[in-house]
Amino acid sequence: VPPSPPVALSGGGLLEILLVEGRNIKGPGFQGQTTPRVVLTVGNLRLQTEPQDVPSAHPRWGQSWRLNTPPGLAWFTVEVLDADGPVGANGHVKLTKVLSEQRDEIWVPIADSAGRDMGELHFLLAFLPSPAPPSTTPPPSIGSAIAAANSVGRAAAPRTAHP
Repeated sequence: VPPSPPVALSGGGLLEILLVEGRNIKGPGFQGQTTPRVVLTVGNLRLQTEPQDVPSAHPRWGQSWRLNTPPGLAWFTVEVLDADGPVGANGHVKLTKVLSEQRDEIWVPIADSAGRDMGELHFLLAFLPSPAPPSTTPPPSIGSAIAAANSVGRAAAPRTAHP
């Protein structure tokens, strides 16, 4: 599945989120299996997968999103929903490692509102920080740069006037 185009937010950097798969996802369907879809809430954005076609406790998505993150983003939430009804499972993806190391692979536990284990979601994350803002100090002029280069390591030669 090709990644989705970047979503416009302000500053921070480019975050790529790949939802790989789920493990032991419990649901209201036959024998606790589910046809889940996942909703991610990143800042004020809601992103979601398509529901799975075949009920499974171990769904595979392979769906990715790329978005520009706002400064200060530290985590995002995930919610698992089912085509037959809400699974009621939620989790939080902490971004500490990906923001410092630019990559992370994480299994995120999801739980219902009573705290019961509802399975795990497997994510691969990548982060590319925004370049530092340009300096507010203006660059030196070419003439001053040449003069500084000529004066390094030697005394300035006296100038003579020519008639």
